[in-house]
Amino acid sequence: MGHAQRKALRGHRQRQRRKGLARVEVLAPETDGAMLREVAAVLRRGTEQADELRAKLREVLSPGGGTLIDLLSCDLPDSVVDQALVRPRDRGRKVAL
Repeated sequence: MGHAQRKALRGHRQRQRRKGLARVEVLAPETDGAMLREVAAVLRRGTEQADELRAKLREVLSPGGGTLIDLLSCDLPDSVVDQALVRPRDRGRKVAL
């Protein structure tokens, strides 16, 4: 990566930090990757849906809390849960090898 690219990346990450966003790397099974990206996208929006999802996740993940099944059967609107679990149909770009 050249100097200009590193500088641009550093600037981008600094702007994101000023917005209150944190860069997080998560290792998870490939099958959960799309779901985790969608959950992150919902949480990033800062909407009422994000607040509801955040509260439910805290409840489920707290010691003695529930399970993923509890999250899926919770009182959140179906649209919130569906949006967090939907897989994008985008297969990416075609690459010639």
